[in-house]
Amino acid sequence: MGWYIPNQNNEYGYALNRKRARAKPKARQHRTVICTICEETFQTLAVNAKYCSEPCRRLGAKLLEESPNKKKAYVRTPKPLKECIMCGTHFEPLNKVQISCSTQCKQDRKRQTARDLKRAQAKQKVCRHCGNTFDGRIEGRYLYCSEDCFETHRVQTKAEQRRQKKSGAR
Repeated sequence: MGWYIPNQNNEYGYALNRKRARAKPKARQHRTVICTICEETFQTLAVNAKYCSEPCRRLGAKLLEESPNKKKAYVRTPKPLKECIMCGTHFEPLNKVQISCSTQCKQDRKRQTARDLKRAQAKQKVCRHCGNTFDGRIEGRYLYCSEDCFETHRVQTKAEQRRQKKSGAR
């Protein structure tokens, strides 16, 4: 029942009705500040105000710019030059692990490493026709060492199939 008692405070010092429980934030009050340039007093609502007017602010910014103890801007230190592993030109890397100078060299490097990887993983295969060994591919697509072996094996296989059909038909 205490929530609905209007205009009363309890023994703890806070309002018992809902409207007073939701207190409004205090309005900002004007402060009196002394300008750092012309030393004139002025009223402001801002917490960090230093200057009384726009001309004083500009003059203060100019003095700050010329002061020797102002913070210096971050200057990027140049990284040592690296040599591109594809074309051999010298370049400034963007990070520690960059090894190529351009996007084109990067793509060429990827293609080259993919080819090298396939060659390294290639298996020794035996030709179905002549029995010679050759480097096969990972996919296992190649069964013959050359086009000639493939053609001769295909012709011989077709001839055998025709003979079998004729002998099976009789």
